[in-house]
This record gives sequence, structure tokens and C-alpha cells, in this order.
Amino acid sequence: MSGFTGRVDPAIEIPLLDAAARQRLFHGYAADLPVTDSALDAAAGREIDTTDPFPKELFRRAVLAAAEGDREVTNADPAIALDELRDSSAQLARDLLGAGSADHEPHVSYGGSY
Repeated sequence: MSGFTGRVDPAIEIPLLDAAARQRLFHGYAADLPVTDSALDAAAGREIDTTDPFPKELFRRAVLAAAEGDREVTNADPAIALDELRDSSAQLARDLLGAGSADHEPHVSYGGSY
């Protein structure tokens, strides 16, 4: 490596979450929120093919939506945030958070020619 100049970053594969891991993360991120276990399990069951950062962003959005509405988080907020993240307008966020889909390959644009 001493012959190379510049920065070398390691490539690390982050595996997709299985159902049990998704449920643990959803319950962990919502531990202090007034959301029922059944609402969390339903949201976790709807989202597949995601990596660890996805649930954190989902609950960040749910809490932000409640705060903007000057209200407590409800059972509906995680489902609404999940719908927003799955929306086509949020494709970049899904790509960055490791939540791809079978019909979509991540698109990366470098903004110029090399």
C-alpha cells in the first residue's frame, strides 16, 4: 500500500436485517415512545431488505412529525414515516439507508465526467 497516494477506505458489507433483528431495533428505538408493541411489530413486519440505519431514520421522522404537529407520537406515526421512506420521492434516502427494492438498483451520479 505504500506505493499508493491518497486515501484508502475499506469496503464493509452491512448485512440486511432479519425479522428478529428488525423487531429488536424497532422496539429499541421506540422504547420511550407511547407506541404499542403491536404497532411496532406491524411496522417492522412491513419493512424488509433494510440495514441498521433504516429503523433509526424511520423513528427520527416519526418523532419529528409529531413534534411539528405539537403532539405526542402515536401508533400511526411509524407507519406514516415508513410510507414516506418507501415513497418514490425518498428513493435516495432508501438507497443511502440500505433499503433497496427488487425493482430498483441504486443510482449514483458523480455530477461530472472523469
